Amino acid sequence: MSSLPKSLSTNSFHPNGMGYLSMIFIRGGICASLIALFLGCTTYGPKQLEQGHLVYNAAVKASADDELLLNIVRLRYLDTMEFLSSNSISAQTSISVSLSGEFGNPGFSPGDKTRALVQPGIEYSNRPTFTFTPQRGLDFARRFIAPVEVKIINYLMATDWDVDLMLRLLVREMNGLRNELGLVEPEYTDLLKKLRTLWLKNQTFFGFVPETDVLSDPIAMNQVSGSDLVEAARSGFRFKHAVNGNSFVLTAERSQPVLYIEPGSAEAQAVIRSLRLNPEFGPYYRLMPGRYNELAGLSQKDVIVRTASLLSVLIYLAQGVQVPESHLDQGLTIRDFSGTGGENQNIDDLFVVKISRSKPAASTAVKYRGYWFYIEEADVSSRTTFLFVAELFRLSVQSTESEKGPVLTLPVGGP
Repeated sequence: MSSLPKSLSTNSFHPNGMGYLSMIFIRGGICASLIALFLGCTTYGPKQLEQGHLVYNAAVKASADDELLLNIVRLRYLDTMEFLSSNSISAQTSISVSLSGEFGNPGFSPGDKTRALVQPGIEYSNRPTFTFTPQRGLDFARRFIAPVEVKIINYLMATDWDVDLMLRLLVREMNGLRNELGLVEPEYTDLLKKLRTLWLKNQTFFGFVPETDVLSDPIAMNQVSGSDLVEAARSGFRFKHAVNGNSFVLTAERSQPVLYIEPGSAEAQAVIRSLRLNPEFGPYYRLMPGRYNELAGLSQKDVIVRTASLLSVLIYLAQGVQVPESHLDQGLTIRDFSGTGGENQNIDDLFVVKISRSKPAASTAVKYRGYWFYIEEADVSSRTTFLFVAELFRLSVQSTESEKGPVLTLPVGGP
């Protein structure tokens, strides 16, 4: 004991030498606290990354869904829409650790002369920063009101979306059979039923076939060098032998959207007749964008498709938004909403948005003009339609920058 510093001698704690043992316990407690805090801090960063990523992912998804639903409701009220792009998310997180101790002789009992209290402390803070940009401008407007590309329909069909849902929402005309807002021809409805029957039997699909486009006149073989061949390949082109075999032509490969109809069945024959096609050109019929006319129909091997824009799709879905009677009485919206004109279409089997005074138990719900508008969790048809339109929005409308998605930064400051 003589080697101990005077300030830590046993006489300063307890006559029987228990003071030094108490100091060991104090030091052990401090070390144990520091070790526990250190181990907690070393796992804090990975846990924060894992939890933060999932939390912000869910938040971005929920806000995008709510925004889309809100804009559909706005259309029902003839209000303007607004879309925001989440450009970046920065969550500055910090943690600090401290230890405090108290030493003294509170005199709780005659046998215990000295007491020590070690108190660890942790301070945590999280300061998220979000950056939003309104999606406006000519490029966004063009994407929003332009007809959906035919190839996007085929891409979506490749993911096994229901053919009836696809063609009801995205196609306004197929070889003269019209599906306009407020004007759906019975022949078009009958065509969809037959196509769906074939689709369920795997006897029809929308897909792609490779086609070669000739981009040049014949070029003499001695005028095409090896470097020309390499440069053409780098640019996605190819030199191929012309028909005469003594020259080259510059070509490009592309994927041609097609409608496949397996011949033989009564439904297939009925679909071919409805679309004014010649079965001799089947079973692959090219899907071509445009408006059908008699001249275009002379080939009898192409399906001329006039597609809808995303704006017209949202206008169509706005017919499924229920509104309170009080809003109709106040003139906040109109009773017979049919978008661009004509009679209302019954889309109850496709999409319904309900209303409630109180917040509903639904994952997709927005408050607007004093009411909650929501999609019921058990309404599979409406949720499927909403999911499809959300995917269509990402594919055909969002700008290049928006498609990249927000940048999520989670810096973590430790002790």
